[in-house]
Amino acid sequence: MKTMRILILCTLLLGIANPVVGQSPKTGLYFYAHDQNLDKRTSLSLNAGQPYSLASQDNFSLEFDILLRDELVKFGYVFRVVSDAGENFDLVINNIPNILLVIGNQDFPLKTIPVENVWNHLKLSFDKRQNRVLLRFNDELIDCPHNLQAVKSLNISFGQSHFDKLGTTDVSPFILKQIAVSTNDKPVHRWLLDKHGNDVVYDELNAQIANVSNPNWMIDHRSHWKLETSLEASVFPQITFDPIGNKLYILNGQRMLKYSLQTGTQETFENTRHLPADEELCNSLLLNPLTGDLLHYAFTSLPHPTNSLIINKFDTFSNRWIRYNDFAEDSDHAHHNRYISPHDSCLYLFGGYGHYKYNSDFHRINLKTKAQTSLNFSHTITPRYLAAMGGNSTGNKLYILGGRGAEMGRQELSPQNFADLYEVDLKTDAITHLLDLPNNDNLYSNSLVMAENDSCIYYLTYSNLTYATSITLNKLNIYTQQVEKLADNIDFYFRDITSFCDLYYSPSLSKLVAIASHSNDQKTAMVNVYTLDFPPLQLNDALQEVPKQSGSLFLSIFIILILVLVLGIFRKKLFVKKSEEAPLVATQELTTETPPATSQFYDLKTKAIVFLGGFQVFDKEGKNITGEFTPTLKHILVLIILYTLKNNKGISSTKLQEILWFDKSEDAARNNRSVNIRKLRMLLQGLGKVDIDNENSYWTIALADGILCDYWEALRLLHKMQEEKQNAKEDLLHLLELLNAGVMLPNIQFEWVDEFKTNFSNEVIDTMMQVVNNPKNTFHNNLDISLKIADCLLKIDTINEDALGMKIKALSAMGKKGLAKSVFDSFAKEYKALLGETYRGSLNHFFV
Repeated sequence: MKTMRILILCTLLLGIANPVVGQSPKTGLYFYAHDQNLDKRTSLSLNAGQPYSLASQDNFSLEFDILLRDELVKFGYVFRVVSDAGENFDLVINNIPNILLVIGNQDFPLKTIPVENVWNHLKLSFDKRQNRVLLRFNDELIDCPHNLQAVKSLNISFGQSHFDKLGTTDVSPFILKQIAVSTNDKPVHRWLLDKHGNDVVYDELNAQIANVSNPNWMIDHRSHWKLETSLEASVFPQITFDPIGNKLYILNGQRMLKYSLQTGTQETFENTRHLPADEELCNSLLLNPLTGDLLHYAFTSLPHPTNSLIINKFDTFSNRWIRYNDFAEDSDHAHHNRYISPHDSCLYLFGGYGHYKYNSDFHRINLKTKAQTSLNFSHTITPRYLAAMGGNSTGNKLYILGGRGAEMGRQELSPQNFADLYEVDLKTDAITHLLDLPNNDNLYSNSLVMAENDSCIYYLTYSNLTYATSITLNKLNIYTQQVEKLADNIDFYFRDITSFCDLYYSPSLSKLVAIASHSNDQKTAMVNVYTLDFPPLQLNDALQEVPKQSGSLFLSIFIILILVLVLGIFRKKLFVKKSEEAPLVATQELTTETPPATSQFYDLKTKAIVFLGGFQVFDKEGKNITGEFTPTLKHILVLIILYTLKNNKGISSTKLQEILWFDKSEDAARNNRSVNIRKLRMLLQGLGKVDIDNENSYWTIALADGILCDYWEALRLLHKMQEEKQNAKEDLLHLLELLNAGVMLPNIQFEWVDEFKTNFSNEVIDTMMQVVNNPKNTFHNNLDISLKIADCLLKIDTINEDALGMKIKALSAMGKKGLAKSVFDSFAKEYKALLGETYRGSLNHFFV
């Protein structure tokens, strides 16, 4: 057993240079399925939700890679394709699992039983010439005769779909990547589903949008830490991680807790041996990867017959102590570093703090022979604690990074933070100073992780200047001396020796594991466990830039623009000619002022929080930081703003829990809220002074002058105009500029936001109609303003008859009756599509 474990360890340690593919794919879109409620399941709509035209196409194909997840409930849809005639073409997974192509009410099952948790390639083709629908799953082909001559268009949605009468909420558990659409065997769109925008992803060929709701992007698992669990422990928990079994061990004086990262389960074992009181313990628990045993060692100041360091052993297979010696702990080594080398089977210990002294003691304990040697590195490495330490892939070199200490080891002699890196040759004990990092204001995780052929070091840093701080993941290239900050931050609370931070690597899961432990009351501690897919990325690495469109498309756009320009010049000359011939009109009732430019009044690309047209956030440098908002952070910000403006009281912690963490315990919800509020505050610092306050358990937000929220500003203008007997034209133009961006939060589709959307839409419609019908307004009959108001109302309510009449009358008065007829026809078509009945209004009724 131990020989096999050594072989496994060596394989895994070598694997960190080229990490094996873990259980979690590194790319693709993860679809939330039956493990989430209906509002949180994933939907992907291709082609910006618009149908693909098949009128002139002989062949249309959709292909993609799919991984079926092994979950209890497998039943559901992978995709639903709906024709203009209302026919459905579905890919359905049943609970066996079997794959079925469903056309209307007929199913065509695959013979292949899909293997779960592996990638499969699937292609769906519509052959209009031969009237066939074909489905290829890996090497198996299903050929289904079907009359396609009447099919003019196809609309495609994956996962949860929202088609009229054909919508579905049953989503099979799967992950999707590399979607390709072709017509007549020519590629049209290709969505990789890797990098992405905010609830959208662009195809690589023509920059077409696919809309996503409730996405879980696999690439984000490499830039966003995931909180796996929060465990309560004693004030000084002893913590270590088994990188082979992927288990976390926490020793609490009278009990041992084991948590599995793979299953999410935990076990507790009562200790049969008495351990010293928690307040006397350093973090001295360590798993021996060579044997699988847990070692609990102790520096002792009492005389001992053979050793100055005592080692106890806990068998993780039998869950009992197999060697145990009572001891009195020497508390001079708090936050020391520890490492077991696979090269020589030795335990190495360095540094620590106690009794106002730092030390540079270096201990070597051979775990086979029990021989112990001690060295003092103070001649080369300044005495310190809170440093990071780890070995290379072969275990023959040790690296010590940073820490806090002082010359001569005395705390009273100007202690400082260090950012230096040392290499220790474990064969010769030679010490080499490799480099100094430019920033020495931080402290470090207890361990560091070597990777990429031992050229790079991953480590965690945090500030020791504040209690409420955050942990940052860093990557240091030893050869170029370049440092990268990776992923998002982890909230951390630093209280010297009662806080603990560590970093591990799981080769089999291909994940980094971060441990953050702190105590609020000096009686208990909270141990938070986070994971991050390896190799990690910077936050911006997951954001997709809009791809450049193909040359042919640019040429088409260029030609269209030229034609529009020529037509515009022609029409302008014709208009001038007619104007010269026409008699002057004395009335001011038919003025046609040129409407203001879209961005005449507001800059919504700098220091702005945008709700109208879609959620976006821009910092004070004009950078779009929307992609840095996880769905939870976005929803928290939206909720706090909505409730702050609703009642000036804000939203209660209880209400936040009911909406966002209804499925969690109160403690877990409180922890999630604290973590995410902290992240949100840090993100919003990029805009300037934004205060998120909590008073009497109610959360409110305040924006400093110069920071704009368009929804906030729109409400201010609406309320002002409602109270005035005569409206200022300037206020109306300001409001119309904001409303012109589009409807409020179109990509957030939850019950909790529907009330606010409805109230806002009603308020806009009522106010606009009040403005239009107010004869005291100097712009009462201004045709351009009437058009802008009508367009604004039709964006909010596409079948608003008052807005239709307003727009047609204005266009008719301008002499644009042909355009007025087009507007009427479009309205009638939209009316029929939404209500299922023909619009009975008459165009002539609106003409003036």
